[in-house]
Amino acid sequence: MLEGIHARTRLTETEIQAITHLANTCNRWEQINVTIPLNLSVLQNREGKEANDFLYYCSGQLTGFLGVYSFSNKDEAEITIMVDPHFRRKHIASALLKEACRYLQERGIQSGLLITDRSSFSGKAFLTAINAVYQFSEYSMVLEHSKVPIAKEKAIQLVQANRTDDAYIRSILTESFFFSNETASEMIRQTTSDSRHTLYLAQAGSNPIGTVTVSEYPHELYIRAFAVRPSHQGKGYGRNILVQLIGKLKSESTKAIMIEVETANSNALHLYESCGFQIRSAYDYYSLQPLKNKQK
Repeated sequence: MLEGIHARTRLTETEIQAITHLANTCNRWEQINVTIPLNLSVLQNREGKEANDFLYYCSGQLTGFLGVYSFSNKDEAEITIMVDPHFRRKHIASALLKEACRYLQERGIQSGLLITDRSSFSGKAFLTAINAVYQFSEYSMVLEHSKVPIAKEKAIQLVQANRTDDAYIRSILTESFFFSNETASEMIRQTTSDSRHTLYLAQAGSNPIGTVTVSEYPHELYIRAFAVRPSHQGKGYGRNILVQLIGKLKSESTKAIMIEVETANSNALHLYESCGFQIRSAYDYYSLQPLKNKQK
């Protein structure tokens, strides 16, 4: 009978089902949505090279889960934790975090971002207890198909990128998000090496001005890394790109279309709302840095 913490490099279908059941239990208990930061599609497609998932069992029952998600920044990991409401106050979350931090340190990851639904009282209490520091918040938004604007004349051309476009996309990402060349290159590498992701380049005439990525999962399409060169912002290009992309995605799939935006980014939020996206949930990000100081 399983007991305590078990690290996994790849999850079985039975484990995925148990994690999904645990997420649904947490969602119902607090009226939150932990499913989005849990990112089940990622859990189902782990590469199996490193331990990113940590399961906590009590007498064979899954009572806690921690997932690690590494994206473009190799030095930082996003972390989602959930614990069965009937097994809280038993230091399960703390034990999971301590074990995960040990693995992350061995991989050279120095900092972590813990994600919590803004409405989760238990999540906020745990983050306060471990002295995590608030960094920023994001809205998760879903497209309301009846409110999508009609595409007007194509002032830009949106095309699927190829390897010859890497330099253009890297420069757009560094200018727009203040990424280092290394971070931008790693993001491009991760995107182009996974068939679930499609990278687009937006051009005004022959001038590359923007980029966006679409990630396809079993039940939804995620619009990510949407960027327009600062020198071309405020001219309607962003809206043109987004409306074109939405039209393309709707013609190819019936899946839900999702996008995320920092709550402080009022310009992007207004743009997304004007293109038919509605806020579904809000998530707060808290930092643990350095990770070793949290292993108590």
